[in-house]
Amino acid sequence: MLHNQLSGVSNCDHWLLSFLLSTYVRHP
Repeated sequence: MLHNQLSGVSNCDHWLLSFLLSTYVRHP
């Protein structure tokens, strides 16, 4: 259960990082 939760957090963090990076590239 803990492993599954950790995986979900990692996935969300990856999506957030990608979104922030995309925004930064669009508006330098």
